[in-house]
Amino acid sequence: MIPAGLLSFGTFGAPAPDSALAGLAEALACAIPDEYASLLRQADGFLLENGTKLYAAAEAAERNATFEVATYAPGYIAVGDDSGGNAFLLGTAGNDTTLYAVGMGVMDTRYMHALAPSLAVWLQDELASQGKG
Repeated sequence: MIPAGLLSFGTFGAPAPDSALAGLAEALACAIPDEYASLLRQADGFLLENGTKLYAAAEAAERNATFEVATYAPGYIAVGDDSGGNAFLLGTAGNDTTLYAVGMGVMDTRYMHALAPSLAVWLQDELASQGKG
């Protein structure tokens, strides 16, 4: 799922073990979206040169607790951020694979906007934007 070309534009974690994914699901008390779990199995989080970050499993548990995502954006989990005050969220139920962004200071579904129709599309978009930088 991670485009090969994107690997040269940041730091990527080692693949997450199944125990890390199980721990994240337990900490968040919800199923982890398939695309996010698949990505974590490839790299347990990453930080791109432009500041874009996808949370490692342990970090996702902490960030979701800190920003009280379950309280203010129920049905979503924070999976990353832009290092500029915006969190990236995925839905935890249904078939919505859209990746959303919302300000960390207003963690509210009313203020979310779609970044991409899926995590995979977003990663391709990130690769394209890195190449233009």
